[in-house]
Amino acid sequence: MLLPRRFDAAGRRAFLDEVRPRFVLLRVRTDSAKITWGMPLWAAEEVVAFLLGAAAVAKTVMPILPRAWRVRLGRGITVAGRRVDIGLNADDAGDADVADYADHADGDATSGTLAELYRTIDSFAGGSLRDVLRVPIGEPYVKVQTDDTLIEIAAH
Repeated sequence: MLLPRRFDAAGRRAFLDEVRPRFVLLRVRTDSAKITWGMPLWAAEEVVAFLLGAAAVAKTVMPILPRAWRVRLGRGITVAGRRVDIGLNADDAGDADVADYADHADGDATSGTLAELYRTIDSFAGGSLRDVLRVPIGEPYVKVQTDDTLIEIAAH
């Protein structure tokens, strides 16, 4: 729901924090080299939010998919040579072959799943994943330091 922003000090500070451009920086410092590379944080946030949103939608719609699809996805998928588990147990999928489909005669289960799907998509549209990578300014995501080398990924 769209609400007007408070105009007190906390509201103005929150507004300025939202409109301030944020960047993610990779810093590599050694005795012989100093490398700094940056990109807008929103670019990384959009990719991560899309992947998390797609996974949440897939998990939400799983009960209304045909049983053969659930069996196939229950084993996980392979992305770039690595197995990714969808989070569906083989027990939930059943012992179906490819021609066997789920029985959707129970309208309450289907309508409940569709309502949950609507709530999930509505929360994404409302910006629930907008600040998925937000950490305090200067707080590193990753920091590795040895005697002569520093590698750091931080938002600024």
